[in-house]
Amino acid sequence: KGGHHGSSTSNTPAFIQAIHPQTVVFSNGQNNKFGHPSSQLLERLKKDQILFYNTSVSGIVEADCPLTANTCNVTPQFSYETF
Repeated sequence: KGGHHGSSTSNTPAFIQAIHPQTVVFSNGQNNKFGHPSSQLLERLKKDQILFYNTSVSGIVEADCPLTANTCNVTPQFSYETF
């Protein structure tokens, strides 16, 4: 899950680099007054080829993370955003 609804200050390049995500999910409302997720952040994720979903356009996003695996299977209700 992306930090603070996808704000640029909570998802710094150093943070993203430190955690090496394959997929990021942002939970926020459509057309929210804060402009989350940050367009600057989304461009950075695209550049780094990190798949991302925004619940305001993808709907419910389920993550199945088995305890014995190092990865999660992420399934959006509506497939929209890719890298």
